[in-house]
Amino acid sequence: MEGKDHQQETLIGFDERGHFVTKLKSLSEKIMTTEQWTDAFLVYSSFYLSAHPYRTQDLLQYMFVIREAARKHDGDKWRIYDEHFRLSQGTFFTPWSKTNPDLWLRCITGVNKPATRPFADSQAKMSIYFPGTSLQCQ
Repeated sequence: MEGKDHQQETLIGFDERGHFVTKLKSLSEKIMTTEQWTDAFLVYSSFYLSAHPYRTQDLLQYMFVIREAARKHDGDKWRIYDEHFRLSQGTFFTPWSKTNPDLWLRCITGVNKPATRPFADSQAKMSIYFPGTSLQCQ
C-alpha cells in the first residue's frame, strides 16, 4: 500500500493438509475473537509442548481460563489478561495453570492494584527455614 509503512512478521503453522508453512502477516492484525485466539494458542502450544511436554495440563488449564473469562466477562478483558500474563512469562515464569490474582483483578474485574502494600513499612520480619536445605526466606 502506498504511503503506509506496514511492518511484517512471519507466521509459522500448518495448512489444512498438515504441511508446515510460513507466511507474512501484518503486525496491525490483532486477535479479536476467542476462536482466533484458540487457533493461535494451539499452534503456539504445539511448538511449546515439543520442548516442554510435561506442561500439557498447564496449557490446557490456561486455555480453559481464558475461554471462560471471554464467555463470562464483557469486552476484551480476557485478551488484555492474556497479553499481560504472557508478557510476564518472559521475565518471571509462573505455571500456566496458575491464574495471576493481581492481573486478574486489574484486567478482568477492573479493580486497581492498591497504591500501598499493608505492612510494607513494618519493621517486623519473618524468617522461614527449610529443614534439610540451606534455603532460608526472610
